[in-house]
Amino acid sequence: MYQRTNNKPTTTPVQSVSGLRVGFVVLLVVCWLATAVFGSGAALASARTHAAVGAGTPAAVAVVRAASGGAVAEAPLPDGKGFWSVTAAGAVTPYGAAPYEGGLAGVALNAPVLSIASTPDGRGYWMVAADGGIFSFGDARFYGSTGNVHLDKPIVGMAPTAGGLGYWLAASDGGIFTFGDAQYYGSGSGRLDGGSAVGMIATTGGYWLATTTGAVLAFGAALVLNQPAAQTTSPAVGPLTNISPSASFAQACYAVSSASCNSWALQAIDAAHTAEGLAPLQLPSDYSALNPAEQLVAVTNAERQARGLPAFAGPVAALDVLALQASETENDPTGPAGSDWVSNWGYGFATPLAIDFVWMYDDGPGSDNVDCTPTNQSGCWGHRHNILVPWGGIMGAADLTVGAGNSISELLVAG
Repeated sequence: MYQRTNNKPTTTPVQSVSGLRVGFVVLLVVCWLATAVFGSGAALASARTHAAVGAGTPAAVAVVRAASGGAVAEAPLPDGKGFWSVTAAGAVTPYGAAPYEGGLAGVALNAPVLSIASTPDGRGYWMVAADGGIFSFGDARFYGSTGNVHLDKPIVGMAPTAGGLGYWLAASDGGIFTFGDAQYYGSGSGRLDGGSAVGMIATTGGYWLATTTGAVLAFGAALVLNQPAAQTTSPAVGPLTNISPSASFAQACYAVSSASCNSWALQAIDAAHTAEGLAPLQLPSDYSALNPAEQLVAVTNAERQARGLPAFAGPVAALDVLALQASETENDPTGPAGSDWVSNWGYGFATPLAIDFVWMYDDGPGSDNVDCTPTNQSGCWGHRHNILVPWGGIMGAADLTVGAGNSISELLVAG
């Protein structure tokens, strides 16, 4: 098999990615505003990659899909192999490997459904309505709700705990309600600056609230976002010399799966690090236990941290959905409307480590990157530039088997 790469810009006007900021409020409602469209994904005979860049200005939040009867939210499987969409009436549609565990179609609701979230093993899901009513399906357990509680403001978001033994609800006035083993880390009361909360995302030891003013409030151990990056330029993004994959790498890694690919890929990456004067790639100690999407985030962060760049928080479920859609249709992920983002996509490589080597070290002049030609080198090292953007933020990823190969994508959004 051979590698053919293509760096494809989006239709959004492209700006310099240095110092870009994100309209984060739109990200947290991307599951309301993005339509879940999957294609059939024709099998292709060659490995190939694309990269994309997008930029925009913050946009006003408008929850328009509920009125049209369409999907209002999506939730990815934890392993990134599919997702569910849900309508305001509670009708659930599964995609990819996501199992159908039931829905609320035909049930009279006191308030519309606004969100859906997966259990840790992907065998169930919760739905939450605007009055805080919780509906559990599959192996999702019910830990309580605000359905019978008088609320000053409606519920706008829900997030389960890492173990699935509890969840948080967030109201538009910043109020936080905890159930099961969910811990209280604070609320947005007094911190909304005249705006309203529009959603929440949980992370290890904390959570974020996003508001209509574009602010992102961090609680507990959640990273403080919307802060300027320490650097304004990315290190070592070129000019570079391609490092062609070895025959052993090609044999092991141009495949759907391979027990030996990671070993060959890591060896190749470490050799490239040595050539740049860097230490070997430092992966998390539990890397082998991570799912493919988590591995891709870990590898990208390891490359960034080796060069003193801030790590991205992730994988974030809302961005995973966009990456899943892109992987299924074999294209670059597109970031949320109004945000500043970059993305990479590749097909035909066995693991995230394999695609990282190609994106980072074999993407320049003289490679098979079709956007990197002797007469037009504007697309050279596009994937590497995207991985090494100077700003931090949040990230989504997906790794699907489509046709005869793996379709791998990552989406990095400034924060």
